[in-house]
Amino acid sequence: MVRSLAAAVVGMLIAALAVLAPGAAVAAPSPDHVAAAARGFVYGYSPVAMARTRALTLCGTGGTNVFLNLPVTANPLFRAVVAPNAETLYSTAYLDLRDGPVTLSYPPTGGRYVVFQFLDMYSNVIDNAGTRVDGPGGATVTLVPPGYAAPVPGRRIESTTWDLWVLGRTLVGGGGVDPQALQSGYRIGVNRAPVAGATPRLHQQSCSLVSPQNLVSAGAGFFDELADVLAADPPPPADAAVLADLASVGVTPGSHPSTTGDVAALAAGAGGGNAIVDNAEGVLRPVGSWRTSDLAGVYGTDYLLRAFFTKVGLGANVLEETRYYRATTDAAGAPLVGGRSYTIHLPPGNPLVPVDLGRAGWWSVTVYDPDGWLVPNIVLRYSYGTDIEPLVRNPDGSVDITVGAVPSLAPNWLPAPAGGFQLIFRQYIPTDTGWAPPPILPA
Repeated sequence: MVRSLAAAVVGMLIAALAVLAPGAAVAAPSPDHVAAAARGFVYGYSPVAMARTRALTLCGTGGTNVFLNLPVTANPLFRAVVAPNAETLYSTAYLDLRDGPVTLSYPPTGGRYVVFQFLDMYSNVIDNAGTRVDGPGGATVTLVPPGYAAPVPGRRIESTTWDLWVLGRTLVGGGGVDPQALQSGYRIGVNRAPVAGATPRLHQQSCSLVSPQNLVSAGAGFFDELADVLAADPPPPADAAVLADLASVGVTPGSHPSTTGDVAALAAGAGGGNAIVDNAEGVLRPVGSWRTSDLAGVYGTDYLLRAFFTKVGLGANVLEETRYYRATTDAAGAPLVGGRSYTIHLPPGNPLVPVDLGRAGWWSVTVYDPDGWLVPNIVLRYSYGTDIEPLVRNPDGSVDITVGAVPSLAPNWLPAPAGGFQLIFRQYIPTDTGWAPPPILPA
């Protein structure tokens, strides 16, 4: 399916180029080269988005190996990363391991949910620290660069790339230590030591660069950004086939293919690859009204799944930590629109959703616009779930969540925009990964 879609997109792009360049004034690029560039764009979607997000983060922190703690939960003004949850305080940092291993520590959580997720520059999850893995008593972990063998403080985590993203989440609801006080106790320190085989540092892009969510607008320049990541954070041997594709159109580690490669093929391939990612909803497995994947955060060579997760929810964690369900249609298959009203009926249970309450697990359902951003509303409510706001139960203990744009007198009203929207249901520390959210029933 993906290859047939790619072939169709490539054909249309080459035809468009021929119209724009009548006669022999500009030669149309080779279809094979356009197809290779399109595959390269899909492959590079995540690392380029990661590099851009890193650049913007460093503009806020002033450098690597420094935490940026957000003291409030995400709201409609938050545009750093698509589809943020609305229940946690985010802590973010980019680590550079070229000067030595980096140690992260956090204090006892008092039973509050905390997780620190470690992602390589290709958006794969290397490991997690926090409530689920280390318990509520606080912990120390050390990230070590590729090939580093010396002893380090705390639990050792082997990195697959020289640059890493640390994404921390501290739940606001529930009891325990004050969440902002917890954030103030998060620490990062560099264990300076000689490191063999260190790669060139990743280029720091301009703080005014275009959005990490709009990669195709760079055209052939997208591949310059990818070449920089390939040099700074070499990919695994399993990626050899797509790296050969990229080399065939002039994209090699550290190169500047927008001026030295097959520029026409790269520009066409960027458009074709972006269309493939935009139409990749089918990489998620349907479960009733929802779609999900068991492979979030651990993508291997499934580059399209990786790219699609980057597009709709960069920073997705592994199944053991978080299960994600996404919905853009109701139980009848009709697109979700705020002009209608919908009900999600959760049967009675304690908990209502299978999460590990003993390890501070929790759940939420959140409304986003079609692009994955939180939507302004008159009651400043963006989600419902565990400890977010008291849920009104039916006499039998079940819960009905009403979703729609028109203010509702029904309990548990979750506002939606007037037009199209999407829902994301999250389980943090799920105890039953075979469970799925109830159907989204139109009124």
